[in-house]
Amino acid sequence: MTVYVEIAVNVPRIAGVFHYHLPAELQGQVGRGHLVTVPFGRQEVQGVVLRQVDTPSVPKTRPVSALLDPQPVVTAAQIALAEHLAEHSLTPLAACITLMLPPGLSQMADTLYTLTPGGEVAAANDPTLTAPQQRLLALLQQRGPLRGRQIARALPRKRWQASVRALQHRGLLTSRPVLPPPQVRPKTERIVVLAVSPEEARSRLAELGRAGSRARQRRQAILQHLLASQSPVPARQLYAETGGAASDLRFLAARGLVVIQEQQVWRDPLSEQAFIPAQPVSYTHPPSP
Repeated sequence: MTVYVEIAVNVPRIAGVFHYHLPAELQGQVGRGHLVTVPFGRQEVQGVVLRQVDTPSVPKTRPVSALLDPQPVVTAAQIALAEHLAEHSLTPLAACITLMLPPGLSQMADTLYTLTPGGEVAAANDPTLTAPQQRLLALLQQRGPLRGRQIARALPRKRWQASVRALQHRGLLTSRPVLPPPQVRPKTERIVVLAVSPEEARSRLAELGRAGSRARQRRQAILQHLLASQSPVPARQLYAETGGAASDLRFLAARGLVVIQEQQVWRDPLSEQAFIPAQPVSYTHPPSP
């Protein structure tokens, strides 16, 4: 039984939705909120599955090309909100869906190209290949599987797409759609931990530089701050409260007095906001005792 799905495609200035069918290998895997690639005109584009449909709006549908992520990228509630926004603001539905996507997923999917075993052999000694095809196979043999954007950078001003199609037709390379690598990275900060016992740290305060020098005073202040806190301290806090610098921490770390580590910072954009209601909350029913 053919399964039909309604998809919002990520194409600028396209306001409608389109119906596709699931090939046999994707049936049971694709559902509401999944990110897929589909053929649209002469290109492959990214889209979000909105729902299954019993009867498509066109007599002949095209198949969904690939599932990009096994987990849905938007929820049913987010899809409903996007449809509400699109209806009331006359904005293309795909643009409203994009507002719901995690950072980075609104980009178009790329394609990963990989040599087959036959392609590995052909790259070495196939005289029937054209010069552009030989360059492409040599690049993939040297660097391994590459995304389309990587190939474009490695072969600038070369029409390598035609070579790809010819090599795929001969079974010398394969391709599959992939998501762009994430652009968002965890935020980290450096923290400093005392690496020796408090007694040893106090006994070595005098050996932290030339007597009377500012460097020695800064390093002593750092150690004394760590002794007083008795817990890891962010490097930025040490700099602010002792006047120390990164060079002082490196000096102390080289002598085994401190350890410098990286720690992930959990970001909360609302952490410094105070939410105070303008009016006291009035209950419609008395609160339960």
